[in-house]
Amino acid sequence: MIKYHVGNLITAIKNKEVGLAGHGCNIWCSMGSGIAPLMAELTPGVRNADNATIRGSVDKLGTVTTAMAHKYSCVIINMYTQANTARFQGELVVDYSAISKIFKSMEQVMRCGKKSEMKYPMAIPLIGAGLAGGDWKVIECIIDRVIKDETVDVFVMPSAGDISKVLDCKDTDYWKVAFPVLREDGAYHMATFDDDFNYVYHGIAASSVDGITESYKFIEGEFDIPYYSSTLFVE
Repeated sequence: MIKYHVGNLITAIKNKEVGLAGHGCNIWCSMGSGIAPLMAELTPGVRNADNATIRGSVDKLGTVTTAMAHKYSCVIINMYTQANTARFQGELVVDYSAISKIFKSMEQVMRCGKKSEMKYPMAIPLIGAGLAGGDWKVIECIIDRVIKDETVDVFVMPSAGDISKVLDCKDTDYWKVAFPVLREDGAYHMATFDDDFNYVYHGIAASSVDGITESYKFIEGEFDIPYYSSTLFVE
């Protein structure tokens, strides 16, 4: 299962809200753009682990290296999801098969994490769907398929670009999409986003995502929000 959080993954790590965090890397030991250099600033071990691999080796695709950020009690995972960096905006360089292979291995790690003191579950950004040019809905399906009964927390930056990737809509239409939010009271509520990417609740609650979906279908003709996504956000 994937659960979405609106916020900054780096901030969550620094606040010790995350115990296992992954990010996408290329095979050239560069870490020069995207979230990678920010991950590398958390602890020297992130870049050291990357530099200990063979620069430019395609055999790294679908594998990981790890480093412990002791200051933040978080394991950082360098996920080798692409061979190259994009030469222009929108160029597809992410390797979907590498993502599948990585998360198959991560499922075992997360399962073991349940039995240890490691904070669970894993947290990631929109891996592969930024500078790597990947389609997030494809990546989402890959992760959902291979992690089975485990949970991945995806941190989404509060921007029209990232929110629209998750809700699968145009950048200008994110506010038109209703979706379920799991609130602190343990109930699921129907919400939309306002202009500042805060949740706007619409007075519909249920005990499950399916309940929210069915509620939307029941009132769809009378509802002033034209689209619905079953994508689950967490308050």
